[in-house]
Amino acid sequence: MTEPAMFKYRAFLSYSHADTKRAKWLHSRLESFPIDKELVGRVTAAGPIPKSLRPVLRSIPNIPQPCDTPDKHVDSPYSSCRLKVPFL
Repeated sequence: MTEPAMFKYRAFLSYSHADTKRAKWLHSRLESFPIDKELVGRVTAAGPIPKSLRPVLRSIPNIPQPCDTPDKHVDSPYSSCRLKVPFL
């Protein structure tokens, strides 16, 4: 298992254009979610618990996803330690 500290993002949000407003709301809520101070730093199987869920990568809807392109400089869901797909 790869350590979470190795990832650039803690989560990746993928959504359709119709869900942009909800995705922006969720993105903001995830990045500002307060982690209980008693939990921060506690070591788990996924690594130590962070101070926040930042940063969260939000996809741009209706374009090819970065993982589908050969450009290695584009961020992708694979640079996230958790994958979230809340809008289907």
